Amino acid sequence: MIVLGGSAGGEDTFTAQELALAGFPALALGYFKEPGLPRCLCAIPLEYFARAAGWLRAQPVARGRPVILFGISRGAEGTLLIASYEPHLVDAVVASSPSYLINPAYGGPGPAWTFHGKALPTWNPIPVDQIRVPMLLSDGGQDTTWDSAESATAIVQELQAADDHVPRINLYYPGAGHAFLGEPPYFPYSGYGTRGNPFGGTRQANAQAAEQSWAKMINFLNDPWARAKA
Repeated sequence: MIVLGGSAGGEDTFTAQELALAGFPALALGYFKEPGLPRCLCAIPLEYFARAAGWLRAQPVARGRPVILFGISRGAEGTLLIASYEPHLVDAVVASSPSYLINPAYGGPGPAWTFHGKALPTWNPIPVDQIRVPMLLSDGGQDTTWDSAESATAIVQELQAADDHVPRINLYYPGAGHAFLGEPPYFPYSGYGTRGNPFGGTRQANAQAAEQSWAKMINFLNDPWARAKA
């Protein structure tokens, strides 16, 4: 698995570690705020992720296994863009708290993403109709960062029009917010959301959604093509 964190930048080593413990070798891939990388989520080339996918496929532990992209928040946006513009790179997608739109840079000026040296147009829909691999989305009805539930619905509707029998699953939790998604369910309630809960949802709803979504995600990862298991 290739694990992309959100707007905090750096490497999401905790989630990658927990996925590895669950039996899925995982690469925590930083794409900004790491040495040698941009200091902001600014003009990130999608080709960078292609190199990472190629490197992971070449590792002995990954040979013969599907490569799955896992992204949270802005990382989910990146995950959907990679799967849309480079559809041959990965075998399945997990996107937590996704956005249906291409958002602007974070922490700096200009576009957030580029492809073949050209900026991807801000506020345009992500061309998810190009994705032809199994997808698992998860989102909360009380998300105060952006409307991930509306985005997930739009993504699923766009893909259903393809009528290609590829599994697309949306895990919707009406009482949850933005921050719980994709997190291993090993925290007390107080761990889901910082003081004042700025990301939405109650701590209890977030914790319960984290537990349920994590278990369903593991089922999906074991067999992305099995609709019934998620």
